[in-house]
Amino acid sequence: MHEKGAIQKAQKQPHMRRREFNQALLATGFALLHGRAQAAKPGWKLVQELRHSSDINVEQIDLAADGKTVASWASDGSLQLWSLAQNKKLWGRSEKTWLLGTNRTHMVCVDNGQARRVALATGAEDVIPADIDPVAISANGEWWAGLRERTTIFLWNSKTMKLVPLSAPPVVAYRPEPRYYAFSEDGKWFAACQGVRVILWDISKPDDPITLKDQPGEITNVRLTRDATFVLAGSLGGTLDVYCRVNPKASQRASYGGDLRGLWLDGVNNRAMVGCSDNGLTLGIQQLPNWRKPSAYPSEPVKLPVQGETWSCCLREKMAASGHLQGLIKIWKWA
Repeated sequence: MHEKGAIQKAQKQPHMRRREFNQALLATGFALLHGRAQAAKPGWKLVQELRHSSDINVEQIDLAADGKTVASWASDGSLQLWSLAQNKKLWGRSEKTWLLGTNRTHMVCVDNGQARRVALATGAEDVIPADIDPVAISANGEWWAGLRERTTIFLWNSKTMKLVPLSAPPVVAYRPEPRYYAFSEDGKWFAACQGVRVILWDISKPDDPITLKDQPGEITNVRLTRDATFVLAGSLGGTLDVYCRVNPKASQRASYGGDLRGLWLDGVNNRAMVGCSDNGLTLGIQQLPNWRKPSAYPSEPVKLPVQGETWSCCLREKMAASGHLQGLIKIWKWA
């Protein structure tokens, strides 16, 4: 009996070894497939780094709509335009400039008091005659906003040459940095920041401003949705307010910690890119509430792997750019 049992056991062992081998083979194959799937999982990846000539904070950045060029402005007043494909500087100034933004063909800036248009493809420039010292330009280029004596905001119509003063509560002096001002994409609304508050104008009613609820900290950036139904304002302390103009009760607030330094709105995909100091979300992309049916914020934004403070950011569909300490510029791609 014992011999018979031993024989049967011996006969089963090859089958057991084959079964164990097959199981191990399946496990190895699954691990390889899982590893490949993880490696192929889409996400934001760092694809390029540039260095602004000034070893100082890059506080404004604007990635062109086609993703081929990026403009960077540092807090010492230096401005540069870069070709990403050629990895070289196309145009630059060392001081006394402001970056107003880019359109499909040009970067627009203020260079030592003169408004200039710089071709994105070549860096060729020309002067734009304007009746104000501009701080913002509407998307279609029709309306320009500028300051006079840092107390009054004027709108200048580039087609009619008409100059329109905007009434506003006399709270504090306005600051000249363009990140404190924004036009709606349709060019019918304009917003400006005064300390902890945002003031919103319907351009057709320049004497009837809307004062939004105060932020908990000094505002650092403001953005408007296409028709200014929603106003996004980021502040020191890491707060992002989404103010609903048509229904203030639907306004919402997110908090990231640290200080919110950079803010960009991707209205097409209903998301915002935020950059903060080290104490909070250094760089991330936050899906925003449904504009038509506001809901709670998602629990966690998509975080990009950044070490150190982020001072500016820009999001264009599947490409993004961010500005950091010591003149560092990072280019990101969804892949």
